[in-house]
Amino acid sequence: MIKYLAILWATNLRYRWSNFRHRTSIKFTNIRDDIRPVTIAGLAVAAHDLYSNFEHTPDGATALFDSINTPAESWKRAFSPGPLEDDCDGFHGALYWAAHFNLVCCLLTLVTKNIKDSHTLLIVKKGNLLHFVDYIHISRGYESIFELVENVRKRRDMGDLYLIEFTGWNGSGWESINWEGLSMEEACITEEEREQLKDFKHRDDAIYKMVEKLTAQQHQLEIDQEHWFAVIRDKYNISAGVAITIKHDTGEICTVEDTDT
Repeated sequence: MIKYLAILWATNLRYRWSNFRHRTSIKFTNIRDDIRPVTIAGLAVAAHDLYSNFEHTPDGATALFDSINTPAESWKRAFSPGPLEDDCDGFHGALYWAAHFNLVCCLLTLVTKNIKDSHTLLIVKKGNLLHFVDYIHISRGYESIFELVENVRKRRDMGDLYLIEFTGWNGSGWESINWEGLSMEEACITEEEREQLKDFKHRDDAIYKMVEKLTAQQHQLEIDQEHWFAVIRDKYNISAGVAITIKHDTGEICTVEDTDT
């Protein structure tokens, strides 16, 4: 069960939660636009610049079940005013912002059996070689993604993997992507497990649609409430600096409090 939930989170819910939670975060920034590397050496410099404006802040019980802010927002927070207070996905999400202008890159998340050892980092393709960036460590080039993953596992002393997940930014939100045509789930789970995972995803889709509907209804209620209050204020000539409480069924004003005094 834990394995399925971890995979479902990393490949599905994580993106929905991240994109919803950070829906008001900026999608573009010109802050430190001088840092847009075109080479691996330049990427190393960018990683060091970012790291000097970064304060590692753990998520809590587990680093897996957290949201990823937009790359532009994370980058902005590092340099204006700074430092960026986040963990691995926040740091590498910010570095993604600087790298993606001139380099082919994405986030790589390794979900391990021991969940607390799961980790997100940045991978970059330059020519025919793949490099991973783990904070300020820039790896040598690897010819295959599986060789790269194995070296990440050795470097971080990871155990068995549940999932290898690639994450890309589509301009408005994070999403699961295929890298080099690979399906990440194929590397780590059996056919039987894949069918069970599909069932989890079907249930999740139904739940998420219900949440979307409820969120839309709540948003409409907030709009209706603002309109209702505006009508009452206009009717009784009550200024915006006065807080009021209204019975929605009768329109009766229950309390009036002057917040300007």
